[in-house]
Amino acid sequence: GITLEREYLSKAQKWLRQAYENGELKDSQRGAAAFNLGEIARRLGDSAGALHWYEEAAGKNLGSVSPRLLERQKKLVADKSPYA
Repeated sequence: GITLEREYLSKAQKWLRQAYENGELKDSQRGAAAFNLGEIARRLGDSAGALHWYEEAAGKNLGSVSPRLLERQKKLVADKSPYA
């Protein structure tokens, strides 16, 4: 259920943030990792954290993540949209 999803998301967030902050990712992976950290924060209800990571992702190599998707997600969170 929801509780288990939040637990898994929290673990993924911890491990991905640790890899990001410890320089374990290639430069080509950092943009997508930051975007995904933003998505995890958003799913966990942490709007400030989501916006931080979306900003961190901006201007970096996003890999398969569309820059338009990044901007859309950032705007949804910033506007406090119910769809965020």
